[in-house]
Amino acid sequence: MTDDNHRLLALWAADSAEHVLQHFELERPNDDRPRVAIGLALAWGRGQITMSLARKLASATKAALEVSGAARFAALSAAQAVVVSHVAAHDLGAAAYAIKAARSVVAPANQEEAGRRESSGAIAF
Repeated sequence: MTDDNHRLLALWAADSAEHVLQHFELERPNDDRPRVAIGLALAWGRGQITMSLARKLASATKAALEVSGAARFAALSAAQAVVVSHVAAHDLGAAAYAIKAARSVVAPANQEEAGRRESSGAIAF
């Protein structure tokens, strides 16, 4: 994989996480750890910071351990987005957790559709 493609995956993962960030922020409005993680993923994707700095500064996983449901999935999506800088395959984790967050806030009968909407809502780079 080229460096440019790796960075595009980080941008896509950050976009996936950003779609569902409100689920965390509604529950923890004063906790910016997932938002910071998304910002770090974007900065790495744009070539503005190093991978080691992005990983060092991210603490979204810790935030996820303090909540449940959609808020947890949203924080985990952000955590996965920032570690794309280290391992490109984490992009799928960011997207999968975003889909789980979207599905978890609707009635069971609507979960499949909510997951489809979230998976198709990401920006294509």
